[in-house]
Amino acid sequence: ECLRVISERLPAELTLAAFNFTGKSLTIHGTVSATDSDKVAEYHRALVDAQAGQASLFRSVSAPETGSSPGRNAAGNFRWNFECELERTGL
Repeated sequence: ECLRVISERLPAELTLAAFNFTGKSLTIHGTVSATDSDKVAEYHRALVDAQAGQASLFRSVSAPETGSSPGRNAAGNFRWNFECELERTGL
């Protein structure tokens, strides 16, 4: 369910680079161009509101963290990440 939600709600302007499940949390990382950085907040709201059936999918979603991307191809790009704590047990 988590993978479906993070992929379906990902705005086209964001790139998902990695995700990691650890215990009851899901961490996701990606990049966005400087001109589309407002899409990170849009994605955050979509994850906060995500539901599985009638219940919230995530207990909490950390505030977006952003920073400059290293590397020669990163001009104008920002890194972003969220940590999402799963609401339900048994996932």
